[in-house]
Amino acid sequence: MFDDLATGIVSGLPTGTVTFFFSDIEGSTKTLQRLGHEFREVLDRHSVIVRSALEDYHGIELGTEGDSFFAVFTTAPDAIGAAIAVDQRLAEADWPDGGTIKVRIGLHSGMGELGGANYGGLDVHRAARISAAGHGGQVVVSEATKVLAFDAEYIDLGTHRLKDLERPEHLYQLIVPGLPDSFPPLRTIDARPNNLPTVASRLIGREEATGQLLESIRSHRLVTLTGPGGVGKTRLAIEVAGEALADFEAGVFFIPLAPVTDPALVLSGIAAELGLDEVRAVEMARALGPEARLLILDNMEHLIEAVPSIGELLSAHPALKILVTSQVPLRISGESVFRLAPLMVDRGDGFGDRSPAVELFANRASGADPGFSLDDHLEDVTELVSLLGGLPLAVELAAARVNVLTPAQILERLQRDSSLLASRASDAPQRHRSLNDAIAWSYDLLSPSQQSVLRSFAVFRGGGTFAAIEEVSGRDVVDDLAELVDRSLVLSETASSGKRFDVLDSVRQFSALQLAEREETTGAEAHHSSFFVNLARSSADDLVGRHAARRLAALSDDHENFQSTLGRLLTSGDFERGFDIIGSIWRYYRGVGRLGEAALWLDRLFALPDSDTPSGPLVKALMARGAIAYWRGEFSQAVDDYRTAVQTAVAVGDPHLEAHAYFGLGSSLGNLRMFDEGNAALESARILYMQVNDQLGLADLLSAEALHLMFAEGIEPGLKQMREALAIYEDMEQFVMAGSLNLAIASASVLNGDFDEARRVAQHSIDLADRAGDRFVAAWAMEWVATAIVAQGNTETGGLLAGAAAEARDRMGGGWTPMNMDIQDARSRLVEILGETATKELMARGAKLSLDQAIELARSRETSIGLNRYTGRES
Repeated sequence: MFDDLATGIVSGLPTGTVTFFFSDIEGSTKTLQRLGHEFREVLDRHSVIVRSALEDYHGIELGTEGDSFFAVFTTAPDAIGAAIAVDQRLAEADWPDGGTIKVRIGLHSGMGELGGANYGGLDVHRAARISAAGHGGQVVVSEATKVLAFDAEYIDLGTHRLKDLERPEHLYQLIVPGLPDSFPPLRTIDARPNNLPTVASRLIGREEATGQLLESIRSHRLVTLTGPGGVGKTRLAIEVAGEALADFEAGVFFIPLAPVTDPALVLSGIAAELGLDEVRAVEMARALGPEARLLILDNMEHLIEAVPSIGELLSAHPALKILVTSQVPLRISGESVFRLAPLMVDRGDGFGDRSPAVELFANRASGADPGFSLDDHLEDVTELVSLLGGLPLAVELAAARVNVLTPAQILERLQRDSSLLASRASDAPQRHRSLNDAIAWSYDLLSPSQQSVLRSFAVFRGGGTFAAIEEVSGRDVVDDLAELVDRSLVLSETASSGKRFDVLDSVRQFSALQLAEREETTGAEAHHSSFFVNLARSSADDLVGRHAARRLAALSDDHENFQSTLGRLLTSGDFERGFDIIGSIWRYYRGVGRLGEAALWLDRLFALPDSDTPSGPLVKALMARGAIAYWRGEFSQAVDDYRTAVQTAVAVGDPHLEAHAYFGLGSSLGNLRMFDEGNAALESARILYMQVNDQLGLADLLSAEALHLMFAEGIEPGLKQMREALAIYEDMEQFVMAGSLNLAIASASVLNGDFDEARRVAQHSIDLADRAGDRFVAAWAMEWVATAIVAQGNTETGGLLAGAAAEARDRMGGGWTPMNMDIQDARSRLVEILGETATKELMARGAKLSLDQAIELARSRETSIGLNRYTGRES
């Protein structure tokens, strides 16, 4: 309740010694179920009563959450008076049948420390925990409040440990005149038998997981809490155990199993913690008695052989429940598995700039260095927790270093190695003294074949598919990979190419060390490179076919692996396989807007010694470089590359590559108005395409010849042939080629002065690009929409689109109009109409749109709707 206090509610709050007031309705959910729609009226009446009492006694309401209130008083006697008034007025109110309201109230006096526009500090949390310990109709106060409000009457409730708070609190019950003063024991850690460890720090970022796990315990007799080492399973289990105490009359008991090495001794360890002599399941169940009890078996992953005896114990004791923490499920009948993921690390998602992982770092860093300010280091901390994958142990170990290093320095060191992540805390378990210790604990529990599969992840970046992992491992990995996923050492997710698997960066670093110790690194890297070279080769045809969108997405999933592979090939001087990759999937780099990156890799590979040695991969690389130059509008460079590609293809005797090289040469020559030589090159391509029966190649020729025809005989004959080629592309479901051809049709329509047609065709090009997943063509199509509607007088929307399109092309690495036509673009038209300054301002606004926003605006038939949505104007 109010763990994360709302801000911006009240200004001018009192500081110094104040008294905090927390209240909420006991059993509100059950009351809601009984009353249905009448509950709203009951809740409203309750709120009026509480607010009137707060006002009468000068309390300041700070926030509400459901049926709960949080308020502050400048004096403890006023807080006592308000609490008495609330209880008495609620008791006197006329409630509907089944709607009687009982409120529990907690009061604590402490320092009013302001954090922003509201209170922070331990005293606020102490007051909230005091309230949560009480029962409906009961007012529980701290000793500090009792001392300050000494005129009231109290019942001494003794000293109690409160959840999340290290120091015990002496609590008292306020006697409310005229009302009952007999209540069940407080809901504190000491209220029921238990041996729960005292925790020295607040649990951060696990509010949702706490509620879900608590509900799972209430619904199942055996719950296994799984997750990777260091994810915080033990800490969450202790937190939930404290919440669940009231549900178990015989208590909650924590059984640490990490020190136990023999599965046969698990029951003995349980018996020792419970003070029992019996170590056999049936006898132990009898000795425990019939009452409800919860056992927490902590760290059971290395004792899986003891699972049958745990099952026997559950069968023999119907009122017993067990919560297990383990890196692997027990796989026993009746088990409910609760998987705990690392903390969220990204900004946003309701967390503003501070994700749970960032908040954890800030909290622990403040403990290591009281002068630490998150605001001064937010960007570095966000990047740091992202590097650590949100793993709580890693985040806490890193935060402990702020006493000697800044977050930026910690980040820089951790990018080299993880040895910095070691703890000096004497109370930390040995397996958690360093991050490597935690991973080594898990690694040592694996079979040799499972260890081998885990080591293979060292050479992956961004994870890999099942096929990739199997290739690097060199054998069938189904069973081992399944076990690693169950043990939470390997993360599994569904991506564009199906299931993908990955590990945390800390596990990857550990695996790399293990790989190096066994001198397996070179072999693993070789298998990794071979897989991704072959994947590139097999992807080429799909990048223009009906499966283009799916293939683009799948290659995007492996982008980091291709980067890693290309870097490795470059270092080793293996230009031929590097050429094979870029030459095969250059359309991927174009489609996702990474033309500049592809060009950079090619420049580096061509700079290697002997890289001009004739080969099929060299032809593919030359054509890829020519295509990149073409789409940048650098047609002279494109012609040079395609000419060299033709000569090399002839030398290596590959007619298919030769046909493609001639086609690229003819298309590029046409853009330089060199039609005679261009048509001759296209005719050579036709002969070769017919020889190898390449129907798509013949369709490509039709579109290229249409452009030549348009320049030679006029726009209309050229448009007619372009539309014929477009129909063939769409019949073949070649959406990439169809989208690109539509760019030429749109440009021809602009030349023809048919701006409605140009806009319609450009919008259709966006639709085709969307089907193909081609962001590059979509960005070009936006430019044509902008050109057409600016020419029609819609300068506002056209300017926004022109700015968005220019920004997208710059980012993707493309240049202006590959059609090389004498067209006045949107920007130059805007300057004529609006002037240079206004045009810059308008296009700058458009440049701030995301590509998806700009595409939606370009697609809009009602431009005023699109304009209003993105400029904030009223209709």
